Amino acid sequence: MPRPSKGARLQYRADRNVFIIRDGEHRVSTGTGERGEAERALAAYIATKDRPAGPSDADKMTVARALDIYVNERAPHVADAACGFRFI
Repeated sequence: MPRPSKGARLQYRADRNVFIIRDGEHRVSTGTGERGEAERALAAYIATKDRPAGPSDADKMTVARALDIYVNERAPHVADAACGFRFI
């Protein structure tokens, strides 16, 4: 009988001074050696992990969901021409 999954978790790689996210066979670098930043990256990973991909039914799509998709996927890449900075 296979072992039950431990779920997504952080692992510190001392040789690279970075935390990685381990999730079964998947390994994703957080890009930081700071625990707080790594935990925020893990939270973001878990939040987007089981999000459905592709188009959704129109009757199930809400304005809040559309704004959430925009804020997380499009807004970070949009520059504000008047200010000269990017939204984060």
